[in-house]
Amino acid sequence: MCIRDRFFRLIQLDDNGSLVNESNYFSSGRINNGLLARAPTSNLVVFSFEFEKELSWANGNLSSNGGFDIFNSSTENGLLSSHYSSIGGPWNDRLTSMSCIGLNSYVVASSFYQNIKVGNETFQAMGSSDALISKIHTENHRLFDNYHLSTVKEDRIDVLGVMTDEFMLVGGKTYSPITKTEQSFLNTFGEKPNKPRALNAPPTHLNSSFPFDFTIYTAVSYTHLRAHETRGNL
Repeated sequence: MCIRDRFFRLIQLDDNGSLVNESNYFSSGRINNGLLARAPTSNLVVFSFEFEKELSWANGNLSSNGGFDIFNSSTENGLLSSHYSSIGGPWNDRLTSMSCIGLNSYVVASSFYQNIKVGNETFQAMGSSDALISKIHTENHRLFDNYHLSTVKEDRIDVLGVMTDEFMLVGGKTYSPITKTEQSFLNTFGEKPNKPRALNAPPTHLNSSFPFDFTIYTAVSYTHLRAHETRGNL
């Protein structure tokens, strides 16, 4: 992977270091912050990066919704997928983490201001910036689900550490209405077919059962945690 100002290049080499294949992306603005994740026991590689203005590549093009948006796609055995997904709003949206969950899905963490659009859903920010986890299919890059973390201050999700197909670690920063301070957190998110759970979600313990669509206020208008089941479960 190579990023240089307006240019993103994905390079595949063989065991001897010889070039097998390369994919190039160009932006009329800038390209930032690329991440790669390999699906376990396969040659599938998912990649994400930030871009602004107009993004173009061999078989497509895409315009950002404002400042920086996030582009996601994949490659397998040197063949670039014709499918992709994008995450973006009117301001600069930042890619903070990305990881594969098994062979069929991957998760992308982002931070955003004002609002952000993922698939057919739009999320409104409540504080200076909000955090979002999006679960996406590795093959067709369609959205499975979202998790939205929103308080009156800055919210960030910086770590998505997949432990098994059913559990992952989520770490970042959020605001606590109890201490009235911004605090770091590290929590375990559970994923299991027909019975998803969010364990110890900040800043309070939370249990849920499938299907779910809920909003929790731990104090009057202070902390807003939202999880929404769309096509799958996070």
